[in-house]
Amino acid sequence: RLREVCGAFSGSCMVAGLLRGYDNENGVDKVTKMIQTYNDMKLDCLVILGGNGTGKTTMLNVISGLNKPYRGKIKIDGKKIKDYKGNSLYRKKLAYLPQNPQTVFLKDTVSGDLEEMLKAMEYKKEEREEKIRDISEKLGITDLLTKHPYDLSGGEQQKCALAKILLSEPTILLLDEPTKGLDAFSKSSLLNVLKKLKSDGITVVMVTHDVE
Repeated sequence: RLREVCGAFSGSCMVAGLLRGYDNENGVDKVTKMIQTYNDMKLDCLVILGGNGTGKTTMLNVISGLNKPYRGKIKIDGKKIKDYKGNSLYRKKLAYLPQNPQTVFLKDTVSGDLEEMLKAMEYKKEEREEKIRDISEKLGITDLLTKHPYDLSGGEQQKCALAKILLSEPTILLLDEPTKGLDAFSKSSLLNVLKKLKSDGITVVMVTHDVE
């Protein structure tokens, strides 16, 4: 079973002594996760490698507040997750892209999804147009804005879903198997995007079983 060590990511996220387990369908096996803190660790990008069923997604679910740990603590900017009220944790703090990017899409066009996120962030119409233009150019999805998300390739869906969650302006980005099902070209394109995010000061925590 997976045992990982991580620490204070760019001073923004601290995970200590975290334990999370769950039963399989037979109620026998336990998958546990222990994360220790290295206080002097300063990372802009952390990749956690592990096989299928080793608890990688569970760890991200706990860090993002979707699941609760059995013990241990998680702090974002020095504040416990439970102390964030409403959706405040996901506004300019933390964003999570799940394994299946299609779960992010709710509208008939990519631009509609991006617009929805910016409305939730309470930006005015002029600001929304500018931000959609900027993120589209940055991720190279300008030509995809009028398309239905489900008509896109896997790599295109990944970039469009990433564009949407980045509009929440996170300082910490959690990625669950972002290269899953992508060809070599799409993987290379995603890598270039992640490098840009790192240069922008965004902490990226990615879990994968892809050794490439």
